[in-house]
Amino acid sequence: MRIGVIGPAGKTQDELRRAIELFLGDPEIKQIIYLGTDGAAEAVVDEFSRGQLDENDFLTRGAELACHGAPEDIEQLLGLEAAAQGLSRVRRLPDPPAPPSPGEPVPLGLARVDRTRTILTTAGWSDVTIERCDRVCDYSMDGSDGVEERLATAMSGTLGRKVRAALESSVDDKEWQAALEDARSELRGALVDGAVRFTGHTWLVTARNRS
Repeated sequence: MRIGVIGPAGKTQDELRRAIELFLGDPEIKQIIYLGTDGAAEAVVDEFSRGQLDENDFLTRGAELACHGAPEDIEQLLGLEAAAQGLSRVRRLPDPPAPPSPGEPVPLGLARVDRTRTILTTAGWSDVTIERCDRVCDYSMDGSDGVEERLATAMSGTLGRKVRAALESSVDDKEWQAALEDARSELRGALVDGAVRFTGHTWLVTARNRS
């Protein structure tokens, strides 16, 4: 399953409309995910929806055309129905969580040396030494290529959970598995020496506490 992703940065309404139209025109794209939280995608979908027939109107019009309609009128009606179904493919990610309060623990919250040092000295530690320690993160286990392990890690993270939440109500299991297989293919295309590997950056910290 292919997924179209539209970022919010710098998008005017016209640019967003063209991007959505482009993805709607590709029948292989089953979901269109808008990454913004500004409601712009909903506005474009509402604009596209104006003039569309609801289910009752569609059935009534279809019955009329079946009896008395010209082929081109029937084709036009079916085109409207296809367009309406296509709009249901447009989704946006759930709203992000509220920003953390100052000092609240967050992922990568100790990535800055000065912040890490301040936390330790405020807590009563002295002689704080912080050294950069880079190591290779190797996801392979027991001879595997690490693809499944990396995918499991990604899907359990914040972004992975948001993507799953945005899609699980609108795709069936077969489509979801196809999307996961696409992710596996991307990971396999970037293997290092036959496995998922990259350099991880950490701090090696030593300090004293006399209390």
